[in-house]
Amino acid sequence: MASVATVRNCCCHRAGNRGFSNVGTGAALRSWQRRIFLTCWLTYASFYLCRVNLPVALPAIQGEFGWSKAEMGLIGSALFWVYACGQFINGQLGDRWRARPFVAAGLLASVALNVAFGFATSLPLMVILWGANGYFQSTGWGPIVRTISHWLGLARRGRISALLGSSYMLGHVGSWLLAGWLTVRWGWRAAFWIPAALAALSTLHWLVRIRNAPQDAGLAPPMGANDAPSTDGNGLQGVLHRTFAHPRLRWAAMTNATQGFVQGSAVLWVPTYLIEVLRMDIGSAAMSAVALPLCGLAGVLIAGWASDRFFRSRVAPTAALMMAGLAASIMMTRFLAPMGGPAMALWGLIGALTHGIGSLLVTVLPLSLTREGGVSSAAGFLDFAGYVGAGIGGLLTGVLMDGWGWDAAFVCWAVVALLGSAATVPLSRSEQ
Repeated sequence: MASVATVRNCCCHRAGNRGFSNVGTGAALRSWQRRIFLTCWLTYASFYLCRVNLPVALPAIQGEFGWSKAEMGLIGSALFWVYACGQFINGQLGDRWRARPFVAAGLLASVALNVAFGFATSLPLMVILWGANGYFQSTGWGPIVRTISHWLGLARRGRISALLGSSYMLGHVGSWLLAGWLTVRWGWRAAFWIPAALAALSTLHWLVRIRNAPQDAGLAPPMGANDAPSTDGNGLQGVLHRTFAHPRLRWAAMTNATQGFVQGSAVLWVPTYLIEVLRMDIGSAAMSAVALPLCGLAGVLIAGWASDRFFRSRVAPTAALMMAGLAASIMMTRFLAPMGGPAMALWGLIGALTHGIGSLLVTVLPLSLTREGGVSSAAGFLDFAGYVGAGIGGLLTGVLMDGWGWDAAFVCWAVVALLGSAATVPLSRSEQ
């Protein structure tokens, strides 16, 4: 995600208090809570302007240079893999450093790398630049989640999860629409330069509007909203031990790796699928492909609601059902490929299911650990697992398509989704 959390005051929030404010807080705190949430929302959406523009430009890049799908998949997977490592590293750093300068530095570095990518003409250079972009993209999520945990007492997990999760969904939509229009009008290089300029403006907005914690604005922190400090050893070694030793995090990471495999593959390759299989042009493919993140927003809403409504905010049962549905949807897409309307509806369903699962695992679960501490570490670790899966999936899908076509890719995705559903069984036991 990637992906989006829900802030919940487990011990001090009273029934009937709704929204972001807590019992006993004043108008000043409520105003700041809205300001911080909206700033976090807009900033993380801006990260996506410089992250998911590549899939839309991919067919044009391949057409210009004549590279294979495996080679194009290597560019996309470079971001996924380096992002995975960076998210894990920066998740730990996000628990120790202040979010305001940390996030700003990461977004500005991503801006610079997008500009440089637009000038690149060789495959190795593109792989290096896009991989480096992945590292700096990973500076956003963990620190932003931790900032939210400092400011907002958690009322209902699914609710705030959906609100924060909509940032990367709508950021994804905006990025694909903008990149598609720019590629058609001015070529694929503009799809990296113009989004970079917009993200630079967003960085300035972040620096002006954000504060790391209520104390920075002269306010007392709301009850139940602070991420607890580390109590399991000092320094990075203690944080790493606590993260890997947590049973819920281990099994959630395995589940999220399979979800990431399918989601990352779909995000990287669906514009190419629409161009090659459904015979769309680049502009139409970009407009149609936004069905994935748009339906993903619905998936986040439904996943959070279902988790709260039917499973008492437990992640595993909801994820198990959605993973099984994902496998079925993939195979149906494979058989309905020649039919444009039904195929697009199924792509939307795939987007809803993958984003919904990711929302549960990467945000709902980490924010349930607020009182234990290490929210940013947990979010970073789970996102790390998801993007490792995405990197494998993006490259393997390219290899399969070069050798055996789209059918082989669909079968592979479905098998991985079924493995993810099986991984939720021990996760469910760890939640009990």
